Parts: sequence; structure tokens; C-alpha cells
Amino acid sequence: MAASLAALAVLFIMIGRTEANPTTPIVVAKQDILAGASLTNADLTTINIPAELVPAGSHTDTDQVVGKITTTPVAAMELVTINRLVGSRPQARAGEVLVPVRLADAGAAGLLAPGDIVNVIAATVDGQARVIAHNARVVTRPIPPAGFSTQAGSLVLLSVSGNEAIELAASSAQRALTAVLQ
Repeated sequence: MAASLAALAVLFIMIGRTEANPTTPIVVAKQDILAGASLTNADLTTINIPAELVPAGSHTDTDQVVGKITTTPVAAMELVTINRLVGSRPQARAGEVLVPVRLADAGAAGLLAPGDIVNVIAATVDGQARVIAHNARVVTRPIPPAGFSTQAGSLVLLSVSGNEAIELAASSAQRALTAVLQ
């Protein structure tokens, strides 16, 4: 009888605690995830945390983020928030636009990852070089040229100001471009 009363008391305490401190499921990484990865159910799980501790931009269901792409690496058991993801369509930073840029050296471009900040440099007619885009954010992994393409270098999508996008578009048609990591 005493054991039953003790169990009942514990049950009432747990019910009271749950009502006083509700929890919310949030999406976390099951394992380490690389930047630029397209998320799958195998990458994700949910954990319950106190509702008052849920950060803005958190997701409550893995279906909300499956198929989205990470902009930075995500460590195992780390929250997967909106700031770590781009949707199925890449997104520019506020006040910026996206511009595809072909970098001349495919090997160097292969070192870039989503979230990297770069300066884009163009060779000038007189053999000099000048920065034509400052603090551009890499949005997608560089895409190497197709085997049947006549183009060299790798295509990368960058988030830049509108003026820099115009300069990049004009320069990429005439000059070799490279990117320097910040």
C-alpha cells in the first residue's frame, strides 16, 4: 500500500511538473553534417526542451527541414535553425541579390563552401587586378564545368549587392575571375 501511494505521489508530481514546465520538440542534427549538405531524415532527430528555451527560428518537425541545404557545418545534437539553412531555392542576404559567377580556376573554386565570405577579383585589360565584389557570401557549392562544355572554371552562386552583381555579370563575360577567402 505504501509503495502504491509513493508511486501515485511521484505520478502527481510529474503531472504537475509537466503542466508547469511544458516542453517543445525541436529539430537537431543526429550526426555531424557538412556545409552544403541536403538534409535527409537520416541526418535529423527531435528532442524535447522547455518551451521557454526554444530559440527563434527553430523547427519542431524534421519534415520542415528535409531537403533544405545547410549553409554551415552543423555538429551532432546541435539545433538546426532557419539561419543554418537555405531552402530548395538559394536565398540572398537581406538587400542583396544572387548572381552566378564562373571562377577561372575550378580547383580553387572547389575549396569554397556555402557560407564562405569571399572577395571576387578580376584581371584588368592592362594586366592588373581589382576587387569587383567585397564580402560576397557563397550560397552554393561550386559546380565544375560539364565534360561536354566549352566553358572552363566552376560556376558558383554568390550573394552580393545589386551594383556588384552588375559588375560581376559584365566582368565574367570578358575576364577571368577568382575569389579570395576572407
